[in-house]
Amino acid sequence: MGRLQVSARLIFLDYGILAFVVIPMAKSWRAMRSRRAARASLPYHWPAYGTYETEAVGVQAHQASLAMLAGDHGSWSAHVECSADLVPEGEGRDAPVQVRVQGQVVGMLAPEDAWRLRRRLKQIGRPAAVTTCDALVLGGKPTAHGRYLYGLGLDIALAA
Repeated sequence: MGRLQVSARLIFLDYGILAFVVIPMAKSWRAMRSRRAARASLPYHWPAYGTYETEAVGVQAHQASLAMLAGDHGSWSAHVECSADLVPEGEGRDAPVQVRVQGQVVGMLAPEDAWRLRRRLKQIGRPAAVTTCDALVLGGKPTAHGRYLYGLGLDIALAA
């Protein structure tokens, strides 16, 4: 077990009061910088509101992936929470944004939502960055043709 390194300092406060402060220090500046770099390399996770108002489009082509994520839910509708990666493809206004869950593409953002996401990314200083948000796999009731249809709701506020 390592020893905690501290820095002791005398600090002069107002009215001639002297305070003795002990400040814990990182073992080295290199360790502190590596922790900062690790935090900076993590993708930004959008705040969760629990509304799931943004829907992924094009999920019809990815029903097998969504069914695997939904798991066995019996005759009830699926309601599975997960985390989705929002992956911008290019930097143009009309460039699509892929929605991935566990590394698999499960849909796209609608063009209007993709544009709003790019605008929000610029606001937070991460243009074209991969970000994450909470997601919800919904549906899975059998259709008249015996197939299950799933959808994906994203917990990210992109409204105008």
